[in-house]
Amino acid sequence: MAKLYKTNGEIVEITPKSELRGFSCHECCKHIGCDIVDAKCLSEDGDGTWFVFDDEGLLKSNPVYNIKATAEARRLSGLAWDLFGNVIICSGKEFK
Repeated sequence: MAKLYKTNGEIVEITPKSELRGFSCHECCKHIGCDIVDAKCLSEDGDGTWFVFDDEGLLKSNPVYNIKATAEARRLSGLAWDLFGNVIICSGKEFK
């Protein structure tokens, strides 16, 4: 089950409209509240955990640091990522 990590600290479970195709970019933009998404996967084959976020998050006039999404990304990846804005964390089956 995919999770939407909101900047207010709330974590909401979300599902793609199409289970077969996974989240579309348009769906991700609507959930995150942005115009362009960026996505990073923890595995080379794309089957691992995906982080989907606002590609222009740091360009906003007042970027909002997402504490919970950043903590989860660091825990799962072991990397020192900093995530801003709302973030979707999902599986490779949910985001293609």
